[in-house]
Amino acid sequence: MPCVGCPGVWSSPDLYNTLNNEDWNITYGPTQPQQVHFSFASDTAYARFQFSTLASSPQSHLKYWPAERQDDPITVNTEDWTFVDGGAKHRPLYMHQATTKRLESGCKYQYQVGSQSPKTGSVEWSPIFEFHTASSSEEFEFLITGDLGVTKAVALPHLITAAQSHNYDFIVNVGDQGYDLADFEGIKGDQYMNMMQAVYGRLSYQGVQGNHEVTYDGSHYKNRFKMVPYEESGYKDPLVYSYNHKSIHFVFFSTELYMSDVYSDHEKELQEALAWLENDLSSVDRAKYPWIIFVTHHPIYCTAESKSCSKDGEMIRNGKTGKDGNRWGALEPILQKHKVDLYLSGHVHSYERTWPVSDNRATSMDYENPSSLVALIVGNAGEAEGNAEYNPAVAEEEFPDWKAFHYGGYGFSSVKVSPSSLEFTHTEAKLDGSLGRVIDQFTIHKEQDNEN
Repeated sequence: MPCVGCPGVWSSPDLYNTLNNEDWNITYGPTQPQQVHFSFASDTAYARFQFSTLASSPQSHLKYWPAERQDDPITVNTEDWTFVDGGAKHRPLYMHQATTKRLESGCKYQYQVGSQSPKTGSVEWSPIFEFHTASSSEEFEFLITGDLGVTKAVALPHLITAAQSHNYDFIVNVGDQGYDLADFEGIKGDQYMNMMQAVYGRLSYQGVQGNHEVTYDGSHYKNRFKMVPYEESGYKDPLVYSYNHKSIHFVFFSTELYMSDVYSDHEKELQEALAWLENDLSSVDRAKYPWIIFVTHHPIYCTAESKSCSKDGEMIRNGKTGKDGNRWGALEPILQKHKVDLYLSGHVHSYERTWPVSDNRATSMDYENPSSLVALIVGNAGEAEGNAEYNPAVAEEEFPDWKAFHYGGYGFSSVKVSPSSLEFTHTEAKLDGSLGRVIDQFTIHKEQDNEN
């Protein structure tokens, strides 16, 4: 019997997607706003909101205000487009997007989105959501999650609680969402985005495409997450972009472009993306942004019993083999050249970290001023397919010297940032729905006058 919520199988409400989140699985009216989410531009200067309706609306709106000044809202009309699913029924979904004016720093805002009914002319508004912009402090925190389905989303209740706390500036998602967004003419994608409204409606989404978002040329990801700042980054679509936040320069990069069976002209797509990457990293002011974090879906260093570790990671790291037999497009040399600090990924359904590593060898056994990147996998938020397998017969000394730690259960990560340190905490999400123990903690230290 196929597993509930796996790709191609319907999802259903369960302990994890209803705990703290009971009202996501409802029947929406034709122009009732749903799937509300947003992304910040660099340093939270402004935000771009996106939502969907099941029918076309004559006019849709974003209304927002500082939480302490509710009597003076700013209203912005949306830009609208129709996204047509690539399946046989060509099901349409009506998309709406609006961008705020410049936002005050260190401020709590509230907002609603609304769409006008073509029949009555009245506007139906969403519930009120709240978010905050970055403070003036050099320190901040953010969340990391990835590989999260509609069913068995074990970490979801804790992500919702974290989103409500105002302790985190944004959430990074390392890809694979919904399993799959395109299933059932995109209805499963709608379910997932409505479920995640409790997180993405409160915390800025900064994330990447995974392999479960590639159907129909990646059109579901490109349309559902069109609000990320890819245009500001000088790229053509949401698969690749960068984002600055205080002392960190983030790069979000789809390694699906390395997979030959994903895009019909994947070689051209990959060449364009790598040229953009080289240009983007060359322009980073390391005095202003001492940290560079590269976010993608596929890992380049991992030890699970998986083709993703044994074959795909090596291919992405060292390049594809061309028709002439030569390798091209190697990712790791670009990251080495520009002294990237962290390679953050998912895909393998576990948590794993390395020591500082380069060319398949550990360069250090601590995190004090590392001379090469650290690779971190956070792919264990929970989904119906289950977690990755590690061979228990393999002794620790048989693993590569760069392997530092792995954990096969469920959880999520948080990061506390300063200009001289990245402090990581990975917390267990228990199968009974409760929050578990701290599984792992480590800190990367960097002298502020040292580029890496």
